[in-house]
Amino acid sequence: MRLLIFLGCIFATHCVQAQLVPYGSIWKYYDLGMAPPNQSGVTWKQNAYDAMSWASGPAELGYGDGDEATPISSSTLTGYFRHAFVVNDPGDYDSLQLFLTYDDGAVIYLNGNEIWRVNMPAGTITYNTFASSNSGDNAQASIKLPNTFITGTNLLAVEVHQRSASSTDLSFDFNLTGIPAPGVAFIVRGPYLQKANDTSLVVRWRTNIPTPTMLDFGLSMATLTQSVIDTV
Repeated sequence: MRLLIFLGCIFATHCVQAQLVPYGSIWKYYDLGMAPPNQSGVTWKQNAYDAMSWASGPAELGYGDGDEATPISSSTLTGYFRHAFVVNDPGDYDSLQLFLTYDDGAVIYLNGNEIWRVNMPAGTITYNTFASSNSGDNAQASIKLPNTFITGTNLLAVEVHQRSASSTDLSFDFNLTGIPAPGVAFIVRGPYLQKANDTSLVVRWRTNIPTPTMLDFGLSMATLTQSVIDTV
């Protein structure tokens, strides 16, 4: 069977992506034993910062537990991580749901502004600031926050801190989900494929509300010449 399916969802207005930063995403990271140097007054957590020289890899990032997808330097007291994503229309989202995997403490910034700190002391945070206490391995935390997206490229910046200089492991992964505004359609399950044979294939997906959807398909991304429309 040569049939290759390429999917695209086109709602009556537009398709909203609820999960904006999935677990296991690729992050830029800095693990050189100090805070990233400023660039003409621009700090590492700001959108304008040039992190092209930083290494990158998929989460989970860290060291010491043996389950890391991307190991970083084991001499790191504080790891710094950046991930950019695009929001076409901030008005599509009512609020934000954040999920953090960490060890031992973390501070999270969105577009240069601190939005959450977990197991960290109050006040100014530096490279040598230790977490408030030991956390469990791959500890989990979550929070719901107001929508502070900007139109276009948004930047998540996260610093993860050890509890002490003798700590032997550091862990980081992250998930950011945008909770859609009332009346905005989005996919809650799928798309996925079923009942494939030599002449047909079933494509299934589910949306949160009834909404017109178009499926474009073809043998390559350049030849999506056939379409199926479902009105509900």
